[in-house]
Amino acid sequence: MSAATYRRPGSEARRVRNLVFDRLPTVVRERLVTSLAGGGAPAPLLIDASWHSPPSALRWRLVAAAAVVVEAFLWFKGFGDATSPLALLPLRYAAAHGAAIFTLLFALIRAARIARGQGGAPVPEGRYLFALDLVEVEGRQLRVTDLHTLRRAEARQGKRASSIVLVFADEHEVTFEAQPRAESLAASVKAAVDAALALSFTDDQPVISRLDPFFELRVSDDWASAEADPKERRSLLLRAPLPALSAAILVLAALAGPGLHALRNRLSDDEMFVQAIEIAERRNDPHLWKIGAYTGVRHVDEIDSIRFERANRTGVDEDALKDYLLHAGAHRRDAEAALFAIWKRDPASLAAEIRRGGAFAVQAEAALYELNSGDLDALVDYIKKRGPRADQADDQLFALAQKSGEPKSYRFYLKHGKRHIDQVQSTLLPEAAYLDAKTKDEVDVLGVFVREYPDSAHAEEARAKIHALYEDALRAYRAKKPSAAGLRFVTALLAELEDRADPSVSVEVAFHESDALAPADARLASRIGADYVPAARWVAGWELGVMERRLRDDLTWWIISSFANGTVRIAAPDVNVDAGRPRIVVTCESVAEGALRVPRAKLALLDLRFRVDLHAVIPARATALSWTYTTPSAKLSDAPGAVLVDPDRFDQADAAYAGMKTEATTQILERIKRDL
Repeated sequence: MSAATYRRPGSEARRVRNLVFDRLPTVVRERLVTSLAGGGAPAPLLIDASWHSPPSALRWRLVAAAAVVVEAFLWFKGFGDATSPLALLPLRYAAAHGAAIFTLLFALIRAARIARGQGGAPVPEGRYLFALDLVEVEGRQLRVTDLHTLRRAEARQGKRASSIVLVFADEHEVTFEAQPRAESLAASVKAAVDAALALSFTDDQPVISRLDPFFELRVSDDWASAEADPKERRSLLLRAPLPALSAAILVLAALAGPGLHALRNRLSDDEMFVQAIEIAERRNDPHLWKIGAYTGVRHVDEIDSIRFERANRTGVDEDALKDYLLHAGAHRRDAEAALFAIWKRDPASLAAEIRRGGAFAVQAEAALYELNSGDLDALVDYIKKRGPRADQADDQLFALAQKSGEPKSYRFYLKHGKRHIDQVQSTLLPEAAYLDAKTKDEVDVLGVFVREYPDSAHAEEARAKIHALYEDALRAYRAKKPSAAGLRFVTALLAELEDRADPSVSVEVAFHESDALAPADARLASRIGADYVPAARWVAGWELGVMERRLRDDLTWWIISSFANGTVRIAAPDVNVDAGRPRIVVTCESVAEGALRVPRAKLALLDLRFRVDLHAVIPARATALSWTYTTPSAKLSDAPGAVLVDPDRFDQADAAYAGMKTEATTQILERIKRDL
């Protein structure tokens, strides 16, 4: 290599090197693969190559591995497993064994042949022209021709289309077929080669390293390490013709397939037998009579003998006898008689015997009814079917209801029974319902009894109990010293609830948006300027909905806790709507009352207040309690979060308006408490 140029053109003979791909330095191999197979740098100037993937030893090794997996699958899928349909492989699987053996042997030999020289480099075979070399790939052989004797590149008409012919000084020609725009491409190729030949290693090393795929070899001048060895010899497996070798493997696989198939099935059959007779020992099961499933063919008689011996040896054992009767032998009748003696205590087994209609069906039916005489669902089933035991089951269901004495038991009988309905409806259920209600000491429970059984002998007693509870509630309310209007309304309310024998009161709370709020915001913003934060978004529909739910929940809890023994209950909204039910309606609407300044902040807010209309009515008594109330102005200094640490205006406004709404809700509830 000259010091002046990387490689100087000369008149010496054309130099051709025969290299082996696997002997190239790793960096050169990787660069060639990237360039020729992956489309990376350095990109060839011309390409005339077959784009079929080259043979790969790794691929054949993977095929061999796949064949091993298939053969392992054939051996072990379902092996010794009596529950698997593949425990004994059908005869057609012998062909699969043969195919797996053939594929395994062929793939291993093919991989060895490729690895030892029958395969090629992992790049497409063909010709590639770089700026410094002509590379011709054939198998794993690379023929590299220096371009220092290249004289011209000509465009000619080729076999398929225009081609480019490289002409060397010794008149040797190399043709690149099917090259588009051959004329211009030939000129650019010759120019690129000439430019590369003129490069200086000292001055142009970065450029050369990008152009030359053999850069490391050329710099070290170690071409000999990558050259092919003409004396290399291969083994017979590598030298034998592939068709003859394939035929020999095929014959071997055809013989091995049926043999492996028969051996595998025999061993699997034996394994099933061993597992079947040792299942109890393997699972540490005390029931040593257990025999595992067996679907083989070699040990059928032995399995039957062992099953009968173990079932008979254990005496009267249901599981042992059932297991034997699945494939009964000579002692079927004795086993069935022993089983029925056990089944007399098992409803499911008796029902199965009845369905089978065997010799013990009648006895099984009688025994089953005896067992089911304490099962409510079973008795109902007897009644529904209207069979010969329907009346007997009806009487038993009635007897069980009497034994329980609970209202739910009698109601269950009324739902399903028939023969004793009149007695239950007229006497037994009202009596049970009253005994249950008077232990609860709650108006709603006693009221349900009075409403459901107004003609009961205990109805007046229940009403007296309810009256006493309402008298206690009224005394407790008077002790709170309510307003005169409140006392008048609550006295009438408790009297009405007592008369109705129903403590339910409807409570309705509604917060409405005000049409005056937006004009007030606009007026104050115009008067105060940028310091004013409008209140509209804090009293929008969903914000008012939060206040509405909170006030209703607080009011409901306060009313319930104020009247003991369930004398007043709040009915759920829109449930069991009753026009005669007392109701309390609270309607709130926001009002604008000027502006407020937030202490220690350059911020003005709307003085948010609420006008409250309360209307409590008792429809049946034409009694009402009504008043209107406006919440007082908020005290921003006391509002939670009105002064924050380093807040922005929105944070301050949010905290202040939230405080106003919370304070207003509290004030409304306190105002209602004065009268209720």
